[in-house]
Amino acid sequence: MKIIFIASYPRSGSTILDVIIRKTKNSNFISIGEFFYIFEKGFINNEKCADGVKFLEHPFWQKIFHGLNHNKASRELSFLKNPFFFPFFLLMGYLNKNILFKIFPNFFNVFYEILLRVCRESGNKIIIDASKDPRQLFILSLFSQINIEIIHLVRDVRATSFSWKRKKVYKENTYFKRKSVLRSSLRWLNDHLWTLFISKINYKTSYKRFFYEQFESLETLKFFGKTYLIDLNHKKTSFNVEIGGNVNKFVNFKSITIDNDWKKNMKFIDYILVTSLMWPMLIFFKYKITR
Repeated sequence: MKIIFIASYPRSGSTILDVIIRKTKNSNFISIGEFFYIFEKGFINNEKCADGVKFLEHPFWQKIFHGLNHNKASRELSFLKNPFFFPFFLLMGYLNKNILFKIFPNFFNVFYEILLRVCRESGNKIIIDASKDPRQLFILSLFSQINIEIIHLVRDVRATSFSWKRKKVYKENTYFKRKSVLRSSLRWLNDHLWTLFISKINYKTSYKRFFYEQFESLETLKFFGKTYLIDLNHKKTSFNVEIGGNVNKFVNFKSITIDNDWKKNMKFIDYILVTSLMWPMLIFFKYKITR
């Protein structure tokens, strides 16, 4: 089983990258969207999938989850992903992953069975997991049966901080909860540091770094030894079943325009605060300190 995992921080363009990967000639991909949040977004919120069908009514996901005890798996995941306990579970997992499999048997069994069924139902397509969350990357890395390619997507922390402070639509008559630039910056730092750390531990796993600001220059992508030519005119695949993100907004785009609105409209005090706090990581990712 082959999985492309997009590791990033929200508002960094992961949805766009997800669609770009599938808009390639000879595409052989199926996206499951933000799989890490499928119990919450699917079974609790019953959100729409990319093709407009609500999760609980979707024939694809009904077939995938048939006979699986998602309630127990969801309860175990909520404990496993607790940010206070996660470092402890991560250490435990890399010392002896069988201990975690015994502590959370329902979750790991259901988790792997879902991926197997997705792979089988799609005709052994390469799975795209756009969860972004480093905790999901850790979970995937525990399975020796899964061949992972990590796509570490980075966007300037000042751009994501600016985006999170704005009012944006989540779904019908619902908006994302806005975050202060301080909170979003610290979360950006947290997610990228964990991604780098987990990627280094799994040094045998393929790791590629992409930058949101370079999307316009992308012409080809290479996964699992095969090169794919990007074709933005490529029609949607028959599997538009992913949940989470803003796939409906981007699935029909035919050109890529980079959003650099933060450079003109970010408040000076916010710019100074974020830059002062994050300059080491800005330099590490080779961003300019000035706007």
